[in-house]
Amino acid sequence: MATQHIGLALTASTTYSEPFNIARMFASLDHLSGGRAGWNIVTSTGEAGANFNGFQPGRDDRYKRASEFYDVVAGLWDGLEDDAFLYDKAGGRFFDPEKIKSLNHKGEFYQVEGPLNISRPPQGHPVICQAGSSPAGLAFATRVAEILFTYGLDLEASKALYKEIKSMAAANGRDPDHIKVLPSLGIVLGHTQEEADAKLAQIDALADPQIGIERLKGLIDYDLTPHDLDGPVPEIPETQSWSKTMQDYYLGMAREQNLTVRQLSMMAMRFDAVAMSAQAAADHIENYVVNEAADGFNISFADASGSLEILVDEVVPELQRRGVFRQDYQGTSFREDLGIPRPLARPQ
Repeated sequence: MATQHIGLALTASTTYSEPFNIARMFASLDHLSGGRAGWNIVTSTGEAGANFNGFQPGRDDRYKRASEFYDVVAGLWDGLEDDAFLYDKAGGRFFDPEKIKSLNHKGEFYQVEGPLNISRPPQGHPVICQAGSSPAGLAFATRVAEILFTYGLDLEASKALYKEIKSMAAANGRDPDHIKVLPSLGIVLGHTQEEADAKLAQIDALADPQIGIERLKGLIDYDLTPHDLDGPVPEIPETQSWSKTMQDYYLGMAREQNLTVRQLSMMAMRFDAVAMSAQAAADHIENYVVNEAADGFNISFADASGSLEILVDEVVPELQRRGVFRQDYQGTSFREDLGIPRPLARPQ
């Protein structure tokens, strides 16, 4: 079945990619999808990426590199006027050279001449997504992102973060409505709460805590294998090379909920998912949206036993009935459906 409105946001690293290739790849995807491409910018943390690619810059350098990387990519997209490519076979003119500008970028990390050898993306820029949450990450995200993924914090903490993000976007000269804040929401859905609880219990019963500990190692940059599974999560030193925000999130959860190593590993195994009935999920989503704690949610499922179907068939119609979820799409492109304007080409 062909889709018409689903945005196609792909993840690509600014640490282990090159700007020209990324600019061309996402411009191509935007053309192929009819203006539905998005770029989820990541800076890549973790031992695996460093081992695969041969180096791992420090946290602050990752975002400095990402900021310059984005500027180069955006500059390449903007070096093309919308009507630069003529495709005039009879006249023998493929493009108008007056409407294509070289970038001639010389920065700390990159030297890129340009121009891009593909016509400008239908959306101007594919929709930019990001998940920065450290001070450096938020500074970058509120400058460039149009979708910002955040952690699934409690309501009051989410409201404070939402307000901070919108204020930082405004301080960067942006319309706060043009950056959409999407907290994570890991759920196991049931038609009733009892059904959802039973699904989650089955997931936990089948999970191997040692695999959870291995996953945690990649999240908190610390191996909990030597520690008692049923003992408390120990104090863990802060790291510089991996995600401090991820580490703070999981260790904060362990402290606040007094979790054992086993319990924290199970949370990591199921991506922090909680059991909810369709009604409870609708209540949760509405509560965050109406209280300005979220513009939407980055939803993930810990099961493949009907949660997606319950979301589509029960939760969304209930949110539509309450006036919290759209009835129709606003346009045809990813940007139009988000209510975010198309950027104009900037002079080089």
